[in-house]
Amino acid sequence: MEQTVRFLVIDSAYPINTRNTKIANSICEYYSGKGIQMSFCAWNRENKDISALPNYNIYKKNSPGGQLLKKLFNLFGYFFYLKKCNIEIKPHVIIASHWDMLLLSSIFKKKSQILVYENLDIPSVPSKVLLAILKGVERLTLRNTDMIVFASRFYESLYKCEKYSHVVLENKPVFTAFHIDKNMECESGKLNISYIGGVRYLEILKNLVSAVRDNPNINLYFHGEGHDLKALKKYSEGSENIYFTGRYEYDEIERFYQNSDIVWAAYPNKDYNVKYAISNKFHESLYYTVPCVFSEKTCLGDLVTKREIGFVVNPYSVEEIRELLEGIVVNRKNLLSVKNRMKNYAIEEKDWESQFKDFINELEKLIDKNNNV
Repeated sequence: MEQTVRFLVIDSAYPINTRNTKIANSICEYYSGKGIQMSFCAWNRENKDISALPNYNIYKKNSPGGQLLKKLFNLFGYFFYLKKCNIEIKPHVIIASHWDMLLLSSIFKKKSQILVYENLDIPSVPSKVLLAILKGVERLTLRNTDMIVFASRFYESLYKCEKYSHVVLENKPVFTAFHIDKNMECESGKLNISYIGGVRYLEILKNLVSAVRDNPNINLYFHGEGHDLKALKKYSEGSENIYFTGRYEYDEIERFYQNSDIVWAAYPNKDYNVKYAISNKFHESLYYTVPCVFSEKTCLGDLVTKREIGFVVNPYSVEEIRELLEGIVVNRKNLLSVKNRMKNYAIEEKDWESQFKDFINELEKLIDKNNNV
């Protein structure tokens, strides 16, 4: 390729999703010797004061959550902003994150441009009627899409993939070396359970707190912050075995895993997206060999159950959560068996670099086919 390849990554919020940053960084690294221009469009929905960043185009328009009509109106404004950026940047490849950004991009995308759908999450709303409408809109936009990148191996079955190029690129951690043998010993003391990440899904986290509250054999740690943190702290008041450590930097995660026997990663399985998504915690748990608790009746839960590489539970049942965790306390040898199976299973998994190679190979086929670079 003789000419510089121009990419435009479109996100629906600012700061942009960390996964999109990782994809962009990997693309830049791949094209570093060939010539590349990487640009971003993002929406500053909260009117945050931000300094200008190179190659970033920031649409600044307040769009509070919960105000549907105002959000739809503002979406039109963002569409015209994106259309203007597309004309100015003239990207060869547009990467649209989420179905709503795919919708906007599919309208202004030119025939000579390659449109990549970064399928981070599938459309999900409580109403079956609205869900059917959203899925219908997504199907229409896919007619003008050249490639779809699945963030979960379980999304693939939901799409007619023969109509466009597609790859699975899960949000796996990028590490320099495996720590897979560092956490294989099972201590006989208290069971340390950790929740790592944004504090949300209050109902389920309350169930977890209720299940372990004042159990002398269990310590529960919440690492992170979020809009449900204050309410969860209040609910946990008076419990001497529940701890909140607050905000953290990503490089602290290794320490959290190494100090944990179990990591809680059970999310609301009534959510359509949760049924098919694959948690980042799944990949992290394999890397650090620390079992997770996932939700039952999900594709990920089915995989974990089949391969016996973690635990599953009904996240809405305090009694079932309590029974699971107390069973682990009583039978710590079973925990060691799970870790050994995780170690063996991890060898079968493709890492980020391998899956990214699949992605870039498919992308270059499209670029060569278009012959526009």
